[in-house]
Order: sequence, then structure tokens, then C-alpha cells
Amino acid sequence: MASAPVSLAAGLAKTRAGAGVGASATGGGTAAPGPVADDIPSATVVFFGQGAARLAEKDLDALRGLLPYLQPGQRLRVTGRADPVGSLALNQALAQRRAAAVAEQLVALGIPRARVEVRAVVADNPHLPGDMAQTVVPGSMAARARRADVERV
Repeated sequence: MASAPVSLAAGLAKTRAGAGVGASATGGGTAAPGPVADDIPSATVVFFGQGAARLAEKDLDALRGLLPYLQPGQRLRVTGRADPVGSLALNQALAQRRAAAVAEQLVALGIPRARVEVRAVVADNPHLPGDMAQTVVPGSMAARARRADVERV
């Protein structure tokens, strides 16, 4: 049975708050009077349990936290990812379901579907995007790959 999804929201907020940075894109940290250039996240990451593609409430909060940073007409790219354990076909389908689940929530939050690009990747090197690359994520390298990245494009 798959475990519940885990979000990077709390860890990122704690990391940014400890560094003296204002509000993070994930809703945590200290509120600043509007987005500050250094505070605008390059991506929001949602982690999933093995074989899972369902978002938890804390993941919805992380997605909501991204909304204030979007410019009018801003496009988003949602990249679903899966670890390399199992067959390529199974993992490609799982990565696609993860991306679709996140995209559906973004649309439910009011972002027009036409502005949300969805893609899926299965990779052996599960590096984290942008400013999150330095964030420590507990678990194995395979656990790091069980995620969906939301990036502004």
C-alpha cells in the first residue's frame, strides 16, 4: 500500500525563515509587504509516497502559496516524476498521473487550464529544481524522485 504524500512546504519555509528571508511560496515564513525579488520561488515541489498520485491538504496549501507570485498570464509547467524502480511504462504513467493531479488542483485554484503545461519524466538523477537544490529532503534518492515540480515559465 502506498504511503501518504509528503510536501516540501514545511522544510522550505523553515529553511527560508532561518535565513532571514520573507514569506516563502509555500505559505510559511514571515510575511513581507508583497513579493520580494529574492523571495519569489523558482518552483514548488510536491512529494508523493511510493506508487501514489494523490495530494494532501498541506500540498494544496503549497500550491495556494504560489498564486500571489504569478504575473497576469503567467504560464506554469508541472513535471510529474517517478523513481526508476519498476517498469518504465508503469513509472511513466505514474509520473503523468502525478503531474495531472497537481495541474487539476491548480485549475481548481483558478489558473486557466491553457496556462498549465503537463509533462512526465522518469529519471535516475532526481535533482531538485532551482533554489530547492540545497534543501535537504529526508529519504532515499528514489524518494526524492517521487514528486511533481511546478515551475513558472
